[in-house]
Amino acid sequence: MRTQVIIRKITFFFVISFIPILSLSQKTISGVVEISQFVHSKIYTESGITLGVNLPLTKGNISFLLQYKYGGNWETTDLKYQKVEMYSLDYHLIGGEIKYRVLDQFKLYSPTIHISLSTDIASGYRGGYLQSIGVFKNERFYSFEPSNSPQTGGLISPNQNYAYYYISTPLIASLMIGNEFKIIENLHVSLGLGFSIRSVKVGYKEWYNSQPEPKPDLKSPSALSNTDKIKMLDLKLGLSYTFPFKKISQP
Repeated sequence: MRTQVIIRKITFFFVISFIPILSLSQKTISGVVEISQFVHSKIYTESGITLGVNLPLTKGNISFLLQYKYGGNWETTDLKYQKVEMYSLDYHLIGGEIKYRVLDQFKLYSPTIHISLSTDIASGYRGGYLQSIGVFKNERFYSFEPSNSPQTGGLISPNQNYAYYYISTPLIASLMIGNEFKIIENLHVSLGLGFSIRSVKVGYKEWYNSQPEPKPDLKSPSALSNTDKIKMLDLKLGLSYTFPFKKISQP
C-alpha cells in the first residue's frame, strides 16, 4: 500500500510539472527512448529503460521521463568468505526523471542536469540476510550488502545468532550532472556522474541455537527494524533516441 502511494505521488508530480511547459512551448515535441547502465559505489549496478517527451525551450531542452530499472549487487564475498552470487539482492524500480539539456539537442555536445525519484516495486531478496558486523550487542550494525548466513556471537556468545535483513527501498532521490554527445541525427550517447540517497528498510532478529530462526517481518516491521538513509555515488552510461511528434499549434 505504501509503495502504491509513493508511485501515485511520483506520477502526479511529473504530470503536473509537464502541463504548464507543454502549454508554453511553440516548437516540435519529441518522444524519447533511452537505455542506460548505472554503477553505484555500494557494489550495485542497474540496467534501465526510459520513455518520455522532450520539449524545446528558448535555451536548451527539458525532458519528462518515466523509468524502469532492474538492479542488484555484483558478485562478492561475505564475512565468512562465502561467495555471494551476482544479483542475489535484486530489485525492480519505477520512477520519474526531469532532465534539462543546456544547449539545443541538435548541438554536438551539451551538459545536462538530471533529477529523479524512484521506488522499488518488487525484490526476490525480501527477508534475505545483510552483512552483519560487530561482536558485542551494542556494537552490531550492518552493511548494505547481501550475505549467505547470519552472524554468530563469536567467543562471547557462541550459541547466539543475529541477522539484519532486507525489507524494501521505498524511495531513491538522485541528482546527476551529465554530458551528452550527438552520434548521428536524433541519437545521443551520455555519460553522467551523480549522487543519490536511498531510504532503505532493514529488519533485525536474534535467536539461540536451541530456538528456531524467527521469520522476517516484512509487512509490519517490529521495533527492531528501522529505515536508514544510504548515500551513493552514481555513474551512468546511456544511449538515447528522439523522434518528433507533430508541432504544437500557435494559440
